Amino acid sequence: MKKPTVKKPKRARKAKRSVKTGTAPGSLIYVGEQKVERVKAQLIRYNEDDFEEDRDLSFDKPVANMLRDSHVQWINLHGIHDVDLIQRIGANFDIDKLILEDLLDTTQRPKVEEFPNCLFFTLKSIVDIEGTDFQIEQISFILTENSVISLQEKPADIFENIRERLRNKAGLVRLRTADYLLFLLLDAVIDQYFVILDEYDSLLEELQEEIVTRPQDDTLVRTEKLKRSLVLLRKSVNPLKDTVSLMNHGNMRFLNDDFLKYYSDLKDSALEVIESVDAYRQMVEALENLYLSQLSQKNNDTMQVLTVIATIFIPLTFVAGIYGMNFEYMPELQWKYSYPVFWGIMIIVTAIMIRYFRRKGWF
Repeated sequence: MKKPTVKKPKRARKAKRSVKTGTAPGSLIYVGEQKVERVKAQLIRYNEDDFEEDRDLSFDKPVANMLRDSHVQWINLHGIHDVDLIQRIGANFDIDKLILEDLLDTTQRPKVEEFPNCLFFTLKSIVDIEGTDFQIEQISFILTENSVISLQEKPADIFENIRERLRNKAGLVRLRTADYLLFLLLDAVIDQYFVILDEYDSLLEELQEEIVTRPQDDTLVRTEKLKRSLVLLRKSVNPLKDTVSLMNHGNMRFLNDDFLKYYSDLKDSALEVIESVDAYRQMVEALENLYLSQLSQKNNDTMQVLTVIATIFIPLTFVAGIYGMNFEYMPELQWKYSYPVFWGIMIIVTAIMIRYFRRKGWF
């Protein structure tokens, strides 16, 4: 059986916020992993009857002004490192520069802010899931009256299923407003956490079986890696719960009160993820303790065997030591049966001690 492997979550070189030192509030400076690839933007505009899609949006025209009545507009960006493009988006939708500054900073703590013309929040999502290996990205959302702008730090796409629902007119999304689309996007973000949790669940079962039946030399190392990745996951999902909780309180202009039940469901899902992560962390600690306990027991068993062997040889060494002395007169040495008697004594003493130790259950 193949032993379970734990990969360390991929983490890019940590971005340095020091690049913003001394700059004025609202200064648009990208803080994050340096990239050179082109930022891609997609536009979907729809209502119950109409559907339009532009998979390579350029922002050469004022996109915000092209929105017709009763339509919902969704703009999604893959990459946020193009400061000029972010500025053009801000100009298109009259977005406050403080918002643009926050979404360009990948070290930003997740937050929710309501502005006169939009609702803005940023959080952490997990992408590129391969077994228990994953990456963490910043993802930001801007909700206006009829538009949703989602900005993903990395090219991985977790929203394709929502696009297919829009294209195929599946479900209620084509009948609902922009804040319902936002709910679906947030739901997709949380779903990624459940995907990785399923992987952890399987891995923990395999690790438990391995520790109980055939612990390996690197079992403890892999268990420790698993614990660290769970800590990283916990740090990512906890702000998501706080964000959804704030939205669930209501009194936000751009969220329809009729849809608050959906955001309550998101909050419950986020809490479930947190509880699962905490439970898995406790399981990992229990597995570590089990492994160390078994290792200690194994060492004790080894020491017990060595102690029994050493104890058996104590009287044998004593007898051999006596007859190895250089005394001038030792009558037994002249007796023709002295050698077989000596071995007989050795064997009898050994047999008696082995029988005694066995009755005590020492080996």
